[in-house]
Amino acid sequence: MKHLAIAAILALAPLSAQAEVYVCDVKPASGHESWLIPPTTIIEHDRSTGEVTVFDGLIKEIYGQPIEAKITTDNAKRTSYSWKVSGLQVKVAEGGTAVIKNMLYKFTIIKKDLSVRTSMKPLRFRNTFRGEGKCESK
Repeated sequence: MKHLAIAAILALAPLSAQAEVYVCDVKPASGHESWLIPPTTIIEHDRSTGEVTVFDGLIKEIYGQPIEAKITTDNAKRTSYSWKVSGLQVKVAEGGTAVIKNMLYKFTIIKKDLSVRTSMKPLRFRNTFRGEGKCESK
């Protein structure tokens, strides 16, 4: 089932012939963060143009297609990316829905072993949600 989900995500992500593509499996640091840290994230980094796109289940739900990401660090040890997701509607305990306006994701791939660390911070809130995992280069 997991392979079908990855195939569906890859089918929607426009893959450049010269791009580095990473398919990353991420586990949240704790159970209550699982809906904010998607289990599979795809990063496409075209080094010739510098363009980066990212796609995961949450991005699919909100935008329906990959979105632009930015490179925040790129050195011999790691590459870090960041992106914002806006407009997530969530159900609240009191009933009804609320909108999380801006969520800032940071995603770091360690080049040596393709391990990944990720975090999400809803802007204007104190919480930071974290996850770790492993990427495959496609």
